[in-house]
Amino acid sequence: MRGQVSRLSICFGIVFTMFFAALLLSSVPEKTSLDSESEMIPPTPGPEMEEYNEKEFVNLLRSTYGESRFIVEFCLAHNACFNIVDELRTIGSRTVVVRAAEKYNFVLTRTALKFPKKLTRSTVDTSKWEIEFTNFNEGVTYVMIEELVSCGVLHGKNSQAKVLSLGLGGGFINGYMHAEFPQMKISVVEINERSIEMAKKWFGLKTDERHEVILMDGAKYVEECAQKGEDFDIIFLDACFLNKDVDLICPTAVFLQADVIENIAKLLGNRGILVINVLPNRDDSNDPLKKVSEEALKPFLTVLVTIKCDEQLSRKLGFATAVTIPP
Repeated sequence: MRGQVSRLSICFGIVFTMFFAALLLSSVPEKTSLDSESEMIPPTPGPEMEEYNEKEFVNLLRSTYGESRFIVEFCLAHNACFNIVDELRTIGSRTVVVRAAEKYNFVLTRTALKFPKKLTRSTVDTSKWEIEFTNFNEGVTYVMIEELVSCGVLHGKNSQAKVLSLGLGGGFINGYMHAEFPQMKISVVEINERSIEMAKKWFGLKTDERHEVILMDGAKYVEECAQKGEDFDIIFLDACFLNKDVDLICPTAVFLQADVIENIAKLLGNRGILVINVLPNRDDSNDPLKKVSEEALKPFLTVLVTIKCDEQLSRKLGFATAVTIPP
């Protein structure tokens, strides 16, 4: 009798265990072939990730921001505040986005922006785009670079020229040289710390062992370098007043003083080139150009004056290119 009870208990336990296991298995949903296929199909990208071609993307920019977009007001000094704006511009057959620091009809600096690698709604915010240093062929700084090419001072991509820029602005001219000439040594001297901050935040300024920015009075820097016997192959004089209550906006008056010009001539040795951005404040006068080219640059052997017209300003822009006297 006792053996029969034991066998009955064992059989009951086996049956109960099998029933419980079956109950658990029945609660797990069956995985069909359709479920397997759905796991292999990637999710459909949302509208934020949909990619556009360049023409479609330009239309998206235009519908989002219009032809011009105000980013922020940036003040370099008291009563010297500039609007940072991104605007659509047609250059040749292509529409580009150009960033400028401007006040009324005075443009402090202007440069193109790089289109993002992926043209989607999530990348349409131009304030986050990088600066295009190597593919922008208009404006003051580009013409200043053209002057170097015409003088024959740039000998291809491997140029090892030492360059000094007096005045930073938005930093495009030194940024272009740094990107295009990987062996060039570039020093920039800027007296206004806020100009350096603006160039870093909004105009892509980056420094390294080949590209330095020095916070200092440019005239004082030139004097100290001349005393040390330093020399440069190229000097850009692009220092400008931040207000328009002067006859000559660029260059600032201190750089036209005889002692400063003489120190600049010393730094250039016997083959150096000086390129000056000359911006008169009056549309109908060439007197400032004559003053710079004939009076202030007496220590130089040759002075070539190029006059361009900036359609944005409706004003003549002069570029005085000077070659120093051999010792």
